[in-house]
Amino acid sequence: MEISLNKTSSVKGETVTMTLKHADIDHYEQVQVEIFDTKEPNPTSKLGFGTSPKQVADGYYEVVFNTNDLALGIYEIRHILLHTGKHKLDDKLFFNAGSDFNRTFFEVISANDKVKTSSEIKNEVINFEIENQIKFTEGIDISKTFKNSFTVFILVKRLLIGARYRFDKFEIIPLNRGLDTLDELCFTNSFLKDFTSFNLDFPYNETMALHSQSGNPVSVVYFPNIIADNPDDAKAFALTKTTFLLQAFSLTRGATGDVFDIVCIDLKSGNGTRYFFQKGYVGNLLTGNFSGENPQNLIKSIETLETDLFKRFGSLNIFVES
Repeated sequence: MEISLNKTSSVKGETVTMTLKHADIDHYEQVQVEIFDTKEPNPTSKLGFGTSPKQVADGYYEVVFNTNDLALGIYEIRHILLHTGKHKLDDKLFFNAGSDFNRTFFEVISANDKVKTSSEIKNEVINFEIENQIKFTEGIDISKTFKNSFTVFILVKRLLIGARYRFDKFEIIPLNRGLDTLDELCFTNSFLKDFTSFNLDFPYNETMALHSQSGNPVSVVYFPNIIADNPDDAKAFALTKTTFLLQAFSLTRGATGDVFDIVCIDLKSGNGTRYFFQKGYVGNLLTGNFSGENPQNLIKSIETLETDLFKRFGSLNIFVES
């Protein structure tokens, strides 16, 4: 995909014409564009629109947008989506700035502001990003005796996010894939073979892999530089920060996510330590009648939960909190 703008400095309220070039663009009826702000640790979408592109030459199309709803500042064309309309949403092409087309910036100014060249606008954004990256990797110093530097990766499952979020000296990144259920399938097939007389063995296929991974998405919380006495201290600090982050997500998204693996790497030696992080069984560790495994009590509990909405809600709350 190639894109260009008819001007990179626009007085607020003026229109901007964007030209797109792609070999297959004539196959698509609609184009959607996402415009993000810049010079922020976490750039966000400030203008999104969809329209029918107008052909101006063979392979070249134009779309026009208005800057009236944008505040003064520098913006970037971040995402472009081509699709064939609401009835064929699966027929689409998605393009990202930097990987699928050149990063393209423009500024919205007032009538009295000095117009900048496209190079000046781009350099202003790139310089901010370089300075921000330097600050991000400077390190968090929690050391008491020895100043060793560690990078920590904390892998989190069952948390779906659509963008990278950067905080003070750490960030969370969606990996756009998830954990597989192959182990569960193998266990089920083993159970059917060893404990039943049915001759069943369910196959594993690509469709199952895609469904299982989409249902169990994975993100990574990344600490580029923790200055600590040892890897255990670095891990403990990063895990505490991550726990607060996941609790914050539970308030805003209704999903907490679970840490399942932690990797701590010594930046000087390159040696790594893996901390297998798995929630243990939290129920009664005793079994049998003395532990409360009473079938009559279970039957009564099931009947109560089926008929009493208030008790069902209370039990679910206790379950979630545990």
